[in-house]
Amino acid sequence: MQRVKPYSMCWLEYSDLAAKKMYKDILGRIVVIGKDNLFTPLKELKDFLNSSLRVKTKVLRGFPSRDNSSFILLGKFMDIRDFIKDSKEWETQLSDEGYLIKKLDYNKNEILLITGKTERGIIYGVYKFIEKVRLGENLDRIEIISNPAVKFRMLNHWDN
Repeated sequence: MQRVKPYSMCWLEYSDLAAKKMYKDILGRIVVIGKDNLFTPLKELKDFLNSSLRVKTKVLRGFPSRDNSSFILLGKFMDIRDFIKDSKEWETQLSDEGYLIKKLDYNKNEILLITGKTERGIIYGVYKFIEKVRLGENLDRIEIISNPAVKFRMLNHWDN
């Protein structure tokens, strides 16, 4: 019998991608930077990682010390400036709802950065990251800077 996904999932299909082991090294930890809890982006990311990749993530608050571990870094630009030296350059390229997804090295740590000026920008970045993983794309050199083409975005999950 086919499992029925919850209505609230709409177009988000978190199917089993456990065979895609290439992603598991960096996805075991999520670091959230800043005073905002980033509840929605964090929830979507954790739900995807758990449901599709069977990765039980550990969530940390604040930038970790040098422990040679890989992680996903979520945070607003204003909160990552002190940690990521190139962030000011990227920030000038983004609108309020834009996002940046970039893999980088920081003190011997591999970091997958998902950031934006606002929480809304970060959630769109998380959705794009999920799309890339679902398509099986290589994340080793990922760098996506994206801004909305119009002021108000709309998710039309009924148009399938």
